[in-house]
Amino acid sequence: MVKSTLALLAAIVAMFPVNAKFQTLHAKIFSGYRFSGAVVDELQMVKHQCYNVRPGRSAQYLNPTDRSGALLMCTEKDCCGVCTANTDFIRTGLWDFYLDVGTSVLSMKWVAFGQAANE
Repeated sequence: MVKSTLALLAAIVAMFPVNAKFQTLHAKIFSGYRFSGAVVDELQMVKHQCYNVRPGRSAQYLNPTDRSGALLMCTEKDCCGVCTANTDFIRTGLWDFYLDVGTSVLSMKWVAFGQAANE
């Protein structure tokens, strides 16, 4: 019993290496449709953390360190309200989310499915 418990614990610890690189995604939020207008917010995102952003209508996503998952955009702060998810942002790097949500977004979250310390 003790050996199997220790083996299970060792397997769980091995899943979360101490020096694992955190997954990040650089986001730029634009005031206009189709990535026009001023950059109203810019942030470096990590997975599974909600970010409150200044109101914008489109976004560009650069240099994802893990090319998986989805972006969740919400109409209220703290990832509440009406939310929509998009998985194409990794392929295109762009999202005119005003067309999907119907209004400016006030918060976003990157949810991904890779192997990283902040999963």
